[in-house]
Amino acid sequence: MDSIDLVEFWMAEAVGLRAIGEDLAAEYSELHALQLRVRLREGMGKGEGGELLTVRQAARRSGFTTGHLRYLLVTGKVPNAGQPSHPRIRPQDLPRRQRGKGRPKERELHHDPARGILSLFGSNDQVAGAK
Repeated sequence: MDSIDLVEFWMAEAVGLRAIGEDLAAEYSELHALQLRVRLREGMGKGEGGELLTVRQAARRSGFTTGHLRYLLVTGKVPNAGQPSHPRIRPQDLPRRQRGKGRPKERELHHDPARGILSLFGSNDQVAGAK
């Protein structure tokens, strides 16, 4: 059950409670539904969309495996926006993969295959002396 379903559930529950004369309980149910609806709208206004992702959806978006995301949830490195048994991740809380490893080192820019082969046999002097 997602947040929108919960709002609808609480509103329907309020109707049922009123039908059996439980007006105070119905008011609390409506209050909870309205508070959740407001929170969802506030989230949408901030560009968050109030969206919660399953671990599988988060894995597709982030590029991380579901296992790694579950590890991040358990260790608290990514906040769980759901329940312990049904974790959810807010899109803004998704970890970002680093792209590339930065600038190549100078020796990687000027790789000489012959020098690499010679290094297997020792220094150039040793190879030249073996002739």
